[in-house]
Amino acid sequence: MPYVLGLVGVTSVLGILYRIVYVFSADSPGPEGATLYSLALWALGLADATYSGYLVYVIRFIFFERTDVIFAPRERAQDAFAKIKRQH
Repeated sequence: MPYVLGLVGVTSVLGILYRIVYVFSADSPGPEGATLYSLALWALGLADATYSGYLVYVIRFIFFERTDVIFAPRERAQDAFAKIKRQH
């Protein structure tokens, strides 16, 4: 859950950053405006990539097996040590 909330938070911050830099680029003529517009597009691209990662994570959680590395339930340390001792 913290991973998903982090992805949503990063996407939101990058979306807001895009809007702020875009407004500044519209007010700045010349090369400064072009640079700011380029930075705004980078922020938008990063927001899209982060949101895509969020979608992949959620779709994978819903449709695929939940026993793989990411979605497997965590084992207590004592149980893991006991399992290792039994193997040897």
